[in-house]
Amino acid sequence: MIKIRNLKKSFINQEVLNIPSLDFPNKGLFVLYGPSGSGKSTLLNIISGLEDYSGEVNVFSHNYHTMNDEQKDLYRLKNIGFVFQDFKLFENQTVKNNILFPLLTIEGKKKEKQDIKINTLLEYVNLKNKIDQPINNLSGGEKQRVAIARAIINNPKILLADEPTGALDYKSGITVMDILKKLSNSCLVILVTHDYGLAQKYGDTILYLSDGKIIKKEILNNKSKEKLSLSLAPYNERKPSIPLSFLTSHYSTTNKKRKWRSKIVHLLTSLGLIGIGLASTISSSISNGVKKSYSSLIQDNQVILSNENNNDYIQYAGSLFEASELLKKYPDYIYDIGVTYDNNFESFFPQQNYSYIAETKYCEPIHKISARHINEFRWLDLANIVVYPDKVNTLEDDQIILGLSIDIIEDICFQLQIVRTVNSLSEYLISHPLHLCFCFGNDEWQYTDEQIVEIKGFTLTKNPCIYHDNHLWNEYMFEDRMRFPTSDIINLPSYYPWTLKKIYYFNTHQLTDAFMQLTKLNADFDPFLFELANNKYYPWMYGNTDIKEIDRVLIFANNKDYFLPRYEHYFPSLLPEYQNMVLGSDSGIMILPNNLLYGFSNHIFFSKDLEQLNYYISKIENLNNEEFAAFQPEKDILIGHYSKAFNNGVSFSAIDQNKHQIESLDEIFISQKMAEFLFHKVDVVNEKIYLSCLVSSYSDSEGKIYRKFQNVEVIIKGVIESDQYKIYHNYLWPILFFQCRLGISIFNLLTQNISI
Repeated sequence: MIKIRNLKKSFINQEVLNIPSLDFPNKGLFVLYGPSGSGKSTLLNIISGLEDYSGEVNVFSHNYHTMNDEQKDLYRLKNIGFVFQDFKLFENQTVKNNILFPLLTIEGKKKEKQDIKINTLLEYVNLKNKIDQPINNLSGGEKQRVAIARAIINNPKILLADEPTGALDYKSGITVMDILKKLSNSCLVILVTHDYGLAQKYGDTILYLSDGKIIKKEILNNKSKEKLSLSLAPYNERKPSIPLSFLTSHYSTTNKKRKWRSKIVHLLTSLGLIGIGLASTISSSISNGVKKSYSSLIQDNQVILSNENNNDYIQYAGSLFEASELLKKYPDYIYDIGVTYDNNFESFFPQQNYSYIAETKYCEPIHKISARHINEFRWLDLANIVVYPDKVNTLEDDQIILGLSIDIIEDICFQLQIVRTVNSLSEYLISHPLHLCFCFGNDEWQYTDEQIVEIKGFTLTKNPCIYHDNHLWNEYMFEDRMRFPTSDIINLPSYYPWTLKKIYYFNTHQLTDAFMQLTKLNADFDPFLFELANNKYYPWMYGNTDIKEIDRVLIFANNKDYFLPRYEHYFPSLLPEYQNMVLGSDSGIMILPNNLLYGFSNHIFFSKDLEQLNYYISKIENLNNEEFAAFQPEKDILIGHYSKAFNNGVSFSAIDQNKHQIESLDEIFISQKMAEFLFHKVDVVNEKIYLSCLVSSYSDSEGKIYRKFQNVEVIIKGVIESDQYKIYHNYLWPILFFQCRLGISIFNLLTQNISI
């Protein structure tokens, strides 16, 4: 068991942990839960011996204060397993080699035992048919299961899991948690997560941390009878070492991807990295120095700066006061401030969520106008519409303009017993008051409510909607009239299920691209993150809208540790010989210095022929992962992806805008080689290229995979001489284009690596 007494930890005179007493048993699943900076990951590092501390930490009768670094490394290797959010696998190695790596360092060559163990583990995590697959061909959920199998191959007493489901979809996350729960019947599992639902469902005990202290301990009754049972022979006493066969294999697979000018330096660097593999498998923090020298070889004459601080992240909405200050300072870019609520209103009001015309005797529901229309109301002063019976200059808060389709107008006229025409309803409004009554109900909450507003006019629209000139009108309805509580913590559940997740937004009035670029370059915007209000937040308003027409930008607080894009001016001044800066993120440009890989995070396909491109996409959108990775493109189609970086894949480079003028996100330069391949000529200025980017994928209950691609048209503004397939733009393009044209969330585009 683990006994902790009087534990304290400080960084630069700032206390980050203060735990007087805490015990963990030999088995069970303990969840560490709390906001970013509460000390969860620091506690994991102390339990594993990766952080110094004051106080007493006794881990299964071992005291780290009495052990040197070599003894700590050996103890971790034999007794502690680690599962990370970002997997930390050897991407170019097979599933088998990744899982066997910790066992090989201790047992050496015992093939019979290895085969039995690897087959048992792969069957346990349901990956037996993937044994010889390279890691970079697997899905995120499959990679995490490989990481779990690797973590338990040495039969550890403790399994530490730091946000193991953070990078996974819901279904994969459940699979991983099921495995960890079963393991907790054989060993102690300590899990850090921000998913409160998973913590409640799987945890035996939840420890709530805040400001480095345990503020609450909740004991649950989540039992699982199934357990993992592995019979292992005792370890021999040989000193751990990396087998030469693994070193040779790793060097060979990596070297096939790229031929370096100095293979000797490459080999020595690889040996240096793998030689410290005992620690790098456990934690990236031990091998930072080696990783930096290794990553500097990713491209000739380039340096990679990596931010490996993967802090837990809570999404906080920005405040109205902060938004108002920015509005005052940048009125040329910001028209005004609005608010939205990130809630599923259909499940919010499952029993009643409709409206009806109050003046009719039958109160026949108009089901198409509901709570979501209140949230997704449109600004009247920006709407270019004809209002019947007449233009309305100002509205009271309890008055609205309705956007109605012809069939709804006819239905309302029928209920009013008037002729079913636009003119008839218009004339009725001149001489009669007309009110819309909203009905809301949730039986589980024992909640019902009715809210009445006056219809001052209507306009013809394809889909029903509401217009108002109060830009915070939905705030008035939900908070002032209906009295719902709100929270600015967006991605965590609230104590009360009826709490509204409140997010303010800027309306950029058709200046979204310019505003988004401004936010990346100006220090006034550093405390914030800005997200396009796409169909995730506005499923009805923006469901079929061209992303270029979206002019609402949500405001979030920036409490994430990442490189600020405006460092463009800092790094070249620090390193004048390096001028080509590329920003790396999870979903834009992927920079993997440990694996010498660099390229687009998601597959992008390039063609001059949109019809041909769509035909090709239709052939691959439902392939399984192995077939998708192996599928060869049609003639005159190029692929961009980091896995294709050394196999004629398209890559990206930043260019000096003073030399190459680019006026929009939809204009690019391309390399001469790319022009010759796609167009069979070099003179391609003002020609069009079509990009189809993989933006999401999921599988159904039967395992069928569905991939969603987003098509974008770009214009070629020039050709740059190069013998590689490349596209060129300014260094912000991998963020702005992916966000403003492909709809990728800013939370997946935060810069974690910079190539200079």
